[in-house]
Parts: sequence; structure tokens; C-alpha cells
Amino acid sequence: MTSPGWERIRLGDQECLRVVFPEPLEGHLRAYFVLKGPWTAGTCGNPEEILKRSRDLRSSEPDLPERWIAPVQRHGIDILQGDRASVLPLRPDGDGVFLKTPGTGLLLRYADCVPVLLAKRLPRPWALGLHAGYAGVTEDLVGAGFERLFGHEGQDEEDLWAWIGPGIGKCCYVRDEDDPGTARGKRRLPPACWDEEEGGKVRFDLKGALQLQLQRHVPEERIFDCALCTAHEDAHCLSYRRGDQEDRMALLAWIHRCIPPFQATSPAFEGKKKAEGTPSP
Repeated sequence: MTSPGWERIRLGDQECLRVVFPEPLEGHLRAYFVLKGPWTAGTCGNPEEILKRSRDLRSSEPDLPERWIAPVQRHGIDILQGDRASVLPLRPDGDGVFLKTPGTGLLLRYADCVPVLLAKRLPRPWALGLHAGYAGVTEDLVGAGFERLFGHEGQDEEDLWAWIGPGIGKCCYVRDEDDPGTARGKRRLPPACWDEEEGGKVRFDLKGALQLQLQRHVPEERIFDCALCTAHEDAHCLSYRRGDQEDRMALLAWIHRCIPPFQATSPAFEGKKKAEGTPSP
């Protein structure tokens, strides 16, 4: 289940995907995606309960933040910018969190919607976590996030990277054609990202649409999709469409305080570079 840019690990009884950062970011950022398991079961997506159960993470990450931003997710395009007015127990609305200083982490929750993480090292490290469901993809949450944070000039592609986590795949995401939201998606997304089917159904490729949206800002070779469909992977993932109405998986990310890099980072990322024929530094 490990894909380039991601590494499957186990912390106690909990299965996670660890984001494998490239060398320019390796010593600056940490991120984990918490899959279906004891840290999420019965929490109803409560971020404070998820954090309480994730104590095993501190054994491998002693610099785990004490402060966390976990917005109430509304399937919109609002981005929180990491200030103290957004820290738990406060929970303003938002579907993205921007971090640029150590000491505070982001926690976003998912059960079919797609996790997206963007990161850059220069001129100083930052990370942007996004909760991209159907509404967020059709509203171009990625583009809105870049514009709100950086203005129309955007960001230089140099040293910019992106990760796409577990989310519902094209194989499983079908909507009714007579739903007004479906018509909106057909208008706003490229034809390559949806197919009309018999029986008044339309199949959407949310991850494919996110890839295209991200490629306006990030080189394609620096976008890493973990290739997990939440609706297919019952043993590992929660899926709202499959009946998981309350519990949620979680993305945790933070800028750390110059702790030496996790030694397992390099081999997983080297595999990506070798597969692409990119020389190691």
C-alpha cells in the first residue's frame, strides 16, 4: 500500500501513512495520515479525542506540537492562517490550514473527501493542508487557497511539492445526473474528469481534477498520490459513502523545531527518484 511520497507505518495498533518529504523539506516538516483504527474508532471525528489517542506518535516525534488547528469543515474554500484565534478548543470554519511557524499543527478530517498537502522550504518552510470534497474540487479550493494566501502572483514553482492522500476514486464516485450539483461539476471540471453513464449517472474523477488543479502551481513530477480509494479499501479506510457516517480519518502536519530527519525518509523517497531516473544528490 506504500506509494511514492508515502510510507505505510504502524504506531502501536494504529496504521498510518507517513508523508515522505524530499531532501529540501526533510528536516523541516512532518505529516501523517491516520487511517481507520483505534485512534479514529468511536471518536465521531472529534479532533481533541483523536489527538488524545495518538500518544504513540510522540515516541517517534518528540517535537509533536501542543497547539493544534482543527477547523469545522464546511466544504467551502476558507483557509485559516495559523493564528492563535484558530487554535483548539476554538474551531472556526475552514477547509484549509496554512502553517508557517513551528509550535502549531494542523488536523483535518476525512471519510471520502480528498486530503491535499502542499509544502515549500524557501524563503522559509510552510505547509498548506486542504480538505477537498466534491464542492471543494468544483470550486477549485487549490486555486482559491493560492490566491488568498499569495495573491495573483502565486508562488514560484521552485521547491514546491504536493501530496494527495486517500480519497474516493473515480472507480467509486458516481452522482445522479439530475442533481444540481452534478451539473455544476460538469460545467466547471474538464471533460476528462467525468463520464456520463447509463441510468442517469455521472462518474467523477476528483483526484484527477485535483492533479490538474495542482499542476497549475506544482510540477507534475512533484505531486504524489497515495493511490488509495477510500470506498474500496474497507480494511484501511473510512468511507462516508460506504456507511461510515460519523468517524473520520485525520491528516496531522506541522513544522518542527530542527529535529534530525526520520531515518526512514530517504529510502522511500529514493525509490521515487530512481523510478523517474532522477539522479540522487
